[in-house]
Amino acid sequence: MNNALSTLAKPNEQTVVAQTAYNAPNGKQFFGTVGTVNSTAIFVNGVNGQQQIQLSTDYCNLFIIKDEAFVGQTGSFTIPRERAQHFIKLSDAAKAEIVTFPSLFMDTNKGYRRCANASQQFFYGLVTHCHEQGKCYKVFFQKLSVQPLLQSQLNENAVRLGINTNDGRDVLDETAWLIKRLDLRRALMGVGIYL
Repeated sequence: MNNALSTLAKPNEQTVVAQTAYNAPNGKQFFGTVGTVNSTAIFVNGVNGQQQIQLSTDYCNLFIIKDEAFVGQTGSFTIPRERAQHFIKLSDAAKAEIVTFPSLFMDTNKGYRRCANASQQFFYGLVTHCHEQGKCYKVFFQKLSVQPLLQSQLNENAVRLGINTNDGRDVLDETAWLIKRLDLRRALMGVGIYL
């Protein structure tokens, strides 16, 4: 492991080198796995060496899993197939595309009137692998968030982010795997959520 930082030539390009994107106070973007975050961030490059993924700016994954804490920087969870919006059979082509979609990982809303409670967090990251497992999908993830992200911010901006339903409910109320046509990073920054 090394502690070298990598900087992008074009700060707005949607590439992740190693594991985590970090926007430094001076405006530069750095990439790597976060070791510690306090007033500065220490990056240690590559869990599996230097891995480059071209992130989609057209689609994103939303994983809303009841009672899932998404503990650790990496991990996995299962979701019943009937709760997945798009895929019945995960082909190799579908899997290859899914891992390029930036993703949000969260528990269902827990607060009053099905809003997030004040301390409830969500995580920004990537799917590193997924496969069918019985009547479920098993999804492996890598968090890219370097700061706490409050789920209440998603609820407050549900309409602008397109995560409300036609009857006005919030899609964050029930377990689901949704694939949305959305430039996720741009949409989140547009409502004041910085990753």
